Amino acid sequence: MRALLASLSLITWLPSCTKAAPLPVSENKLSTYTSEIDRQLTEIEHQREAQDAKYNRPQRNLLLEDATDAVFLRRAFLDTIGRIPTADEARAFLADTTANKRPRLIDKLLADPAWAQQRFQQLASPFRVQTEVLGATQKPYLEWLRAAAEKNMPFDELARTLLTASGSLNTHPATGYLLRDHGWMLATATESAWIFLGADLVCAHCHDHPFTDWTQMQVYQLAACFSGTRITIGPSKSPATLRPSKTPPPAVGKELWPTSTAQQRTLRENNLGADEQLEINDMRDGAVLIPHDYKYINAKPGDRVAPDVLAFTKQEGSNAIRERIRIGPGDGLNLRGDLAEWLVTHERFAQTFAFRAWTHLFVEPRPQTGLEPPEDSISIAAAERTGMTNMLCNGGCGSGPTQQRWSELIHPNDVAGQKLNRLLGSIARETHFDAREMQRILMNTQAYQRAAITRPLGDALVFLPAPLLRRLSPDQMWDSLVALGGEAALDRGLAEEMRFTRDLPQTLSAAHSLRLLGRSAREWPDDDVPAISFGLTRWMINGQPVERAANASGRAMKKLDDLFLSILARPPSQTERAAAEKHLVTEANDLPSVAWALLNTGEFLFVQ
Repeated sequence: MRALLASLSLITWLPSCTKAAPLPVSENKLSTYTSEIDRQLTEIEHQREAQDAKYNRPQRNLLLEDATDAVFLRRAFLDTIGRIPTADEARAFLADTTANKRPRLIDKLLADPAWAQQRFQQLASPFRVQTEVLGATQKPYLEWLRAAAEKNMPFDELARTLLTASGSLNTHPATGYLLRDHGWMLATATESAWIFLGADLVCAHCHDHPFTDWTQMQVYQLAACFSGTRITIGPSKSPATLRPSKTPPPAVGKELWPTSTAQQRTLRENNLGADEQLEINDMRDGAVLIPHDYKYINAKPGDRVAPDVLAFTKQEGSNAIRERIRIGPGDGLNLRGDLAEWLVTHERFAQTFAFRAWTHLFVEPRPQTGLEPPEDSISIAAAERTGMTNMLCNGGCGSGPTQQRWSELIHPNDVAGQKLNRLLGSIARETHFDAREMQRILMNTQAYQRAAITRPLGDALVFLPAPLLRRLSPDQMWDSLVALGGEAALDRGLAEEMRFTRDLPQTLSAAHSLRLLGRSAREWPDDDVPAISFGLTRWMINGQPVERAANASGRAMKKLDDLFLSILARPPSQTERAAAEKHLVTEANDLPSVAWALLNTGEFLFVQ
């Protein structure tokens, strides 16, 4: 029966185009921002065309046209609240004939409470948020981060709070960020450089890599900014003396940082006892020491490391904040405060924040490829990728993240690209690092409202005049299926339920369907990317979540048009209507099979 409907998957799914709605003239600042972004994107295209002609490269010949209302509607829903629109939502938008319906839809979606849930997931992925750390629940930290997303805490304020939190999860839930790596602040400093500044320091943990900008000494200098930060395993009930102070009590528990020996490594790998917790206190004159296996002549094992921050250019000189950091050691909280202040005022911080917003709306993540995970649960556990801490101890550079890093996407010699990146950074700072407002600006550009384009295989260009055709993210796919099929427990013999991702644990077993779709183990930042595998193909054809979504949507819809609107946000074409009605003549009321066929089309699986 479904084999007969497979032809629906082959029907072309690029509908005709309509004109994009004009920008609201009353919002002068918004219009200024969007116009300048679009102008610079046009300039970038002209420069690239000139370069192609100069070096006799094939012309790209991009077909730039406005997205249809149906395409824009579906894209806007997925990029803001993480699911496809319902049939009623699609019908209402398509029937609206007012000139400003697209800006009004953007504002409505960004004000939806579901946007805050998506914002939380956007933070949870780079922050590598997990449900448990060393066997202890991270619920206080998760609830605090959700609340920060709900009130749309400015990103600079969020960074300051996370980097200066002291105490325990019980006294200050934001400590969950610094405690994520079990007290191994070398890893936390490295990932913080990537999250907040877009600097990839992973290779420099082991050696001075010949093809990167950073040295191993610079990694230790950055980690030394936490030299006055003491992380210990203490009693679960924190006494009042554990609150942040300039004269904390002596460490009464097991110290994990800044002490670093084989004993500390063992402590970082063992689960906490029922009466234990991780704690952050600040002290004076703490020290990070050069390890025993350091190989370079600029220091010897056991030397004390002076704290310092990263310099991104040779011309980047010192300022008052950097000088205070380099004077260390000093009080740990003051040192962390200076580090946070240096970080959020650096131009790279604003550019990285804006670039994250851009890639979320315009760029296809590099897919995870490979075979499906083994079925045996023991093998699954053994196959889990090790985290950064284990990589630094055992795996080496080859164990690192597989996703292509942003530093390869904007080449230093790409003058036009760097110019646009600076513009986006200045907009981010002018809007006070408001994630909602940054997304609103980008979604109101002419570029965002164009039909999706593709790029040649291996092309790493990121600033393009239209969004790239991209796969649904793992969370978008899952939440869209839940929206179609409703929330329910699945009969798989596993702890898997069809609940929205906002209600699922942050870390899931490797056998969970969401992991098969591309949700990572949260060991590396920004590693939740769509998957491509034989197992995923079988899951789309036979998986219970897809089956449930097809059955529920097919039975709920009384008309063929409603079914198409609920899955693809548009009515069927004449060819699609004829193919579906031909099947329904012999299989009356079999809309679930039509729904299954639509769920397996490229139009559903991709964001146009």
